[in-house]
Amino acid sequence: MLTKYPPQVSFSEAVRIIKDIYKTYKDREVSEDLLPEIFKVRQKSSYFPATITALQKFGLVTKKPKGILELTDLAIQIINPIGDEDIEAKHIAVRKDEVLSSFLEKYPNYTLPSPEQTKQTLIKLFGIDRKTVDRWYQFVIDSFRELSLKRNIVVNDNISLNDEQYKSTVSKISEQVLIPKGFQNFELPSGKKFTFSLEDGLTLDDLDFITDFFDLKKKRLGKGN
Repeated sequence: MLTKYPPQVSFSEAVRIIKDIYKTYKDREVSEDLLPEIFKVRQKSSYFPATITALQKFGLVTKKPKGILELTDLAIQIINPIGDEDIEAKHIAVRKDEVLSSFLEKYPNYTLPSPEQTKQTLIKLFGIDRKTVDRWYQFVIDSFRELSLKRNIVVNDNISLNDEQYKSTVSKISEQVLIPKGFQNFELPSGKKFTFSLEDGLTLDDLDFITDFFDLKKKRLGKGN
């Protein structure tokens, strides 16, 4: 039975965490005391054990005595794959989650339908409350983002892409696969992408709130410099 809220971290974030753990500590075992910075939450926060629970659900870590967390074989296959085993390992991990497994079976090419249709599926198929469906939707699209990033792309069965071609291809895949219908995508002066979606019927107060939010972000960025 589904919980009210989705797992604390999406599959994409879970992969980011296990890779950072291995990159930072060069070991499969690490004390939980060393993880708040990688988890990006305080150890005393309720989000800390919830993050570990999410990693366990994906089959990426196991808890050992004395507060030790160990990366599983499945995690190592994703972190340091031999050949293309990371692709299958990611599928195995995702299938451990009921919602993601269902979407993967229905959309094996990782191309999700419109946000509205995806949310309707979450509500009708899984009985997710309308009050929390946005959070579940974000969990799904963030998780599928990781699945779409294939480490190796092969053209005509035997011609491998070089690094620049790979980056260009991933960029095109991102534009075609990761941005759901109804979203708008712009390239910023820095070369980064800005993606957003605005529902119909927004009020002036709504727009003022949005502009105030970005004004605040701008001020904080200025202080950082």
